[in-house]
Amino acid sequence: MATAQEVINEAAEMAQILATGQTLNSSMNAVALNRLNDMLASWESDGIYLGLPELATATEILVDAADVRAIKYGLCVELMMHYARPLRPEIVQTAAMGKTDLRAKYHQPIELTIPVELRITTETNILTGE
Repeated sequence: MATAQEVINEAAEMAQILATGQTLNSSMNAVALNRLNDMLASWESDGIYLGLPELATATEILVDAADVRAIKYGLCVELMMHYARPLRPEIVQTAAMGKTDLRAKYHQPIELTIPVELRITTETNILTGE
């Protein structure tokens, strides 16, 4: 398991906005954390429910290593776009495959129900109106 900060640091290194051994300044770190939380919220809107709370930098990301890797690559792409870094095809492809794997593993379709008061209780022939 990794903390959100570890994921941020590794994604920032892959995006080449952080050299190995360096740390992000507080402003850049806040941007990265916001991007991470926004990305995870977006994935949840797409039906990928990882069961993670809103992350703080010290929060342990309680998913398996392959899932952390997918999150890391997704965040890398987000940071590359935010900081106008060239999108490297291998990173974009790995991020897309990681998201596909997460969708296969965690996707929960949203069930829609019609409230009783809106249900039609009689049958009507749509051709004749009777």
